[in-house]
Amino acid sequence: MFRSAFDVPVISRFVLGKYWRRASETQRQDFIAAFEELHMRRFLPLFAKYDDEAITVESVRAEEAKPNFFRVSSRIDRAEGEPIAVLWRIRDTGEAYKILDIVAEGVSMAISLRHEYGAVAKAQGFDSLLEQMRDKSAELAAE
Repeated sequence: MFRSAFDVPVISRFVLGKYWRRASETQRQDFIAAFEELHMRRFLPLFAKYDDEAITVESVRAEEAKPNFFRVSSRIDRAEGEPIAVLWRIRDTGEAYKILDIVAEGVSMAISLRHEYGAVAKAQGFDSLLEQMRDKSAELAAE
């Protein structure tokens, strides 16, 4: 589901920002693979928490400057607690609709990851970032 729903290469490029431009093609492919593996392990358990909850799509609108990009406003109605507002940023690739970002309660997954990964790449370098991602993925797999 993760692979088919999320545009991992595009998200990876955004998350790395200027470090993407500096990376070799091999480093880019390594990052995409590490990113996909880590975030399948990191975020799917969070989505599983809402498996029995109702998701209501409130609106869908095309972005004015990019008509193949859409913002889908939704609400997760929880059995316990207040509803959660979720905005999905989606792109029509021509073959499928792919998720580019999820904004939950005003917090963007893509922007948060960009800050997180950019800080590590700046302080410790790209190879260290990759190593830490792989280590975290292995740790989550062991749990």
